[in-house]
Amino acid sequence: MIGVFGSGSWATAVAKIVLEHPDTTINWWIREPEIIEGIKETGHNPIYLSEVYFDTKQINFSNDISEVIKKSDDLLFVVPSAFLDDSLQGITPEMLKGKNIHSAIKGVVLQTNQIVADYFHDKFDVILDILGELKDYCSIRINNQWRIQFKFQNNEAYEVQIVDYH
Repeated sequence: MIGVFGSGSWATAVAKIVLEHPDTTINWWIREPEIIEGIKETGHNPIYLSEVYFDTKQINFSNDISEVIKKSDDLLFVVPSAFLDDSLQGITPEMLKGKNIHSAIKGVVLQTNQIVADYFHDKFDVILDILGELKDYCSIRINNQWRIQFKFQNNEAYEVQIVDYH
């Protein structure tokens, strides 16, 4: 069973992609109960990507992150990096033992000034799979077209470049 963590635009898109297979069911952690109720009532996220519809019979919703971790074998984190540390308060390394942990998160965890992989390793003693070919990079959006892309290690940015994402 896959657990998806997050409810923003990116998490909503990732949940939809995971659910494309008709026999798939996910456990979806969404912090805000009103978003859960909105999806249950209308079949779409009322705040983000509201044009994307879900078959809610394929989703077990919860705003209890511990419950979703416990009920899932594969954990797919899609929480914005700025909220990751707060979202994982109360989670212990023991709760993540034996889980396959994946990240579709970009950026730096602000509270610890670490990239996501280093944060998971230091806080939970786990190695996670980071999705995508830019897994070692962080980025900051300049505008709708351009991003500053860089690697971050030992509190230093390197391989800095401005990238056209379109």
